[in-house]
Amino acid sequence: MANRPRRPYRRAYLNDFQKDAIGNYVYTGKLYAFCGDKKQKRTYVLRTLILWGIALASTVVPELFEPVEMSRSAFLLLPWLMQLIFIALTGWSLLRMTVHDDELREYVYKATVEKLPRRSMASAITSLLTLLFAVGILLVKQIVPDSFDTWVRLIGPLVSAVSSTLLFFSVKGGKWEEKH
Repeated sequence: MANRPRRPYRRAYLNDFQKDAIGNYVYTGKLYAFCGDKKQKRTYVLRTLILWGIALASTVVPELFEPVEMSRSAFLLLPWLMQLIFIALTGWSLLRMTVHDDELREYVYKATVEKLPRRSMASAITSLLTLLFAVGILLVKQIVPDSFDTWVRLIGPLVSAVSSTLLFFSVKGGKWEEKH
């Protein structure tokens, strides 16, 4: 197995690093920068992080309350788990994007900025699925949403879906350009 050839795309970004005269590795690949000044980028990053934080909080907070009858169903747990995974992936991309100052290397750009719209839309869709299954369980089991916990479990996915959709449009609105 040690003689097996590696896939050509595996770690292809390492080809963008070259040694300089001193022997240090220098990145020579493409760089991407946000179109706008520092204030516009700060506003963009802050808006996306706030929307992501709302989506994360509205996903996690309902699970902190006492379990109600509808929360013990696998039909509700599976979409919620997918929702949590997509929100975590979105957060990872956002945090990775904000760590870099002004310019993103090409492999970071592809892993963050290009994937953020799909991940945020996937979290919005899974949030709506969680809401749909929660309402379905209420209807099938004929549960009357009379407790605060039940309403929080219904409103949480709705808030998450709205904030994830707004995050999608916010991320799509950010313009990045290749620097030369």
